[in-house]
Amino acid sequence: MKRNLFLLGALSLVSSLKAQFITYVGDKAGVYVKENALVYSGGGVKVVGTGVIDNSGNIMVVGDASSKFATVATDGSNKLDGGNFILRMTQSTITDGQPTLGLRYGQLYIQGLTQGNITGIVDKQYKDIKHGTYQQVALPFFGKTLGSLSNELEKTFTNTRRSRNEILVFNNALVVSDNIATSATTSKGTSYFMLGSNNLDVSSKVFTIKGIPYANGITESLTGAAAGINFGTNGTATNKYRERYNSYWQDYFAIADGTAAWTDNFGKNIYQYGNPFFTNLDLGQLGKIITNIRGVRIEPSGVTSTAQGATWSATAKYITYASGVATGDVNAVIRPMQTFVIKLTDSNTATLNFDGLRRFAYTPRLEGTPYSVTVQSVKQDDKLATLSNSTLSSSKSINNTSSTSSTVKQLGLIALDANGVELDRTYYVVYGDAQTGQPSGASTQVAASGNLMGTFEEIPTGGIDESLSSTYWLYINEANEVTYKGKEIPMYTFSDKIHSFKVDIKENAKPIEEGASKLTSNESFYIKVGDKFTELRQGATLPVTPSSQSAYFGLYYGKPANEVLSSVEVQKPSSTVVVFDSSSNTHRVLFDQTWAKADVVVYDMSGRTIASQKDVDASTAFEIKLPAGQATYLVTAVSEKGVKFSQKIIK
Repeated sequence: MKRNLFLLGALSLVSSLKAQFITYVGDKAGVYVKENALVYSGGGVKVVGTGVIDNSGNIMVVGDASSKFATVATDGSNKLDGGNFILRMTQSTITDGQPTLGLRYGQLYIQGLTQGNITGIVDKQYKDIKHGTYQQVALPFFGKTLGSLSNELEKTFTNTRRSRNEILVFNNALVVSDNIATSATTSKGTSYFMLGSNNLDVSSKVFTIKGIPYANGITESLTGAAAGINFGTNGTATNKYRERYNSYWQDYFAIADGTAAWTDNFGKNIYQYGNPFFTNLDLGQLGKIITNIRGVRIEPSGVTSTAQGATWSATAKYITYASGVATGDVNAVIRPMQTFVIKLTDSNTATLNFDGLRRFAYTPRLEGTPYSVTVQSVKQDDKLATLSNSTLSSSKSINNTSSTSSTVKQLGLIALDANGVELDRTYYVVYGDAQTGQPSGASTQVAASGNLMGTFEEIPTGGIDESLSSTYWLYINEANEVTYKGKEIPMYTFSDKIHSFKVDIKENAKPIEEGASKLTSNESFYIKVGDKFTELRQGATLPVTPSSQSAYFGLYYGKPANEVLSSVEVQKPSSTVVVFDSSSNTHRVLFDQTWAKADVVVYDMSGRTIASQKDVDASTAFEIKLPAGQATYLVTAVSEKGVKFSQKIIK
């Protein structure tokens, strides 16, 4: 990307009057930074009176302990009402899953200044996807009174828990969302906040949030999350607010590793953070920096709550790591005011340096590119530019260690509606050390939840592992590149709105050439739709027939031999599934398209029958009527041919 570089101090309205303020914008003066421009100030910044720096591009303020960042009135007092330093949003279209086409905004990078010398107010323009009943946000404003969000977001926040009008902050150690008073102020830039979203839709317009930026030098020690917490049988123990853990706590990493819910590492070593800066964060290299990382969860959606305090997200996006290489949603960056979640494989302490994640670009840097907040590559000895050599060469834990030279190959299929809008996505990953079938430890896999599409765990000979098909299904699935070549990964879709798949093929997290199909192994990915077998090409759009019932597809790395295609009947899973309909706040059973009738029974965890109905018409969705309150249920269904299905519901 071409950038225009300006040095503040050379502009006509800017002068170097004091060492504390290399950049000075006087009363009634204005500096306007265009999109894609990069502006550098080698010291402090001062804006006076009605003076303004209106930033649609990227500004770097790099100074030392004597440098200051200030907005002041004409009498020299601190000016706290904003309007002097604006981070303007230049493109406000939300395109979920397409980071290069979505939101665009001015960014601010501050380096070397102490927190006490940062007193200037920044106006941050904000818009994001509506998450549901609680908006998950970061607040990168030092000492900001939380109640000021009421005016800025045009809704009244209160201190009443479970009202969906309160402000919560997540406690990693105790695994609970704590109430925080509207009179309280922010003190930690990495805090993960949840804003009650009654009468709040942050996707409806551009809002302006004001406050003082945080200084750099922000690190977090990832240690102690859920240490000593006993979740109880099936997660029925309660937190300090008497809310059951199973009513809100989720761990789709552990489920995909074969860990039973609420046992062993399930729900442990999970850390929720917010972006403390006014720049994007690049998480693509975390697999090299944090050696025991299991993965990252981003962009939660379908956040739903009950009056009893149960709150959960229906779906999210995920990044995992194979030999340090990012897999899954690798194009994502964490925007200012966004949040993310890290899961570790064990309780060993890790350190996360947020300074080294800052990036102006809207996509992560490519594998092997040295760190820089700017787009351009920089010299290894640049003090702003590199992770330490010791960080990059640190030893890796077993899940980030590769004993082969194989690259990481990834197929992404993005489901689109009739207008080309993304509905959902799923990933299939292969590499030399990948595990076929249920992993015996950490992998790149992540379980699916309320998704509209996904794959199922496979058996070594190809096809579904029936013993696991009712236990979990997958958002990211992996199989061994060598031993599973030419064998089928079963994929299902569950929406009649899906009209096509967009193909996204990556190797070591980098897209292959547009229109290409061959990877460095000289193999390709394939899809089987009905009896048609198609080689997949990068960027292609594959039309599919919308189905009111579940639809089955086969995914392959490497084309199977003709005799395999003709002589082996690949075992297919029952596609019966329980889904949550957020619009009606109900659970529904979607039956396999081969079923005509079904007997459905719902049990609670004591074995008591909650609901039962025989000869249910399997051509339509069956609505499950559950009692109010928090509980875990088991749904079973048996077809007219005796095919059995079971799935848990955590409510």
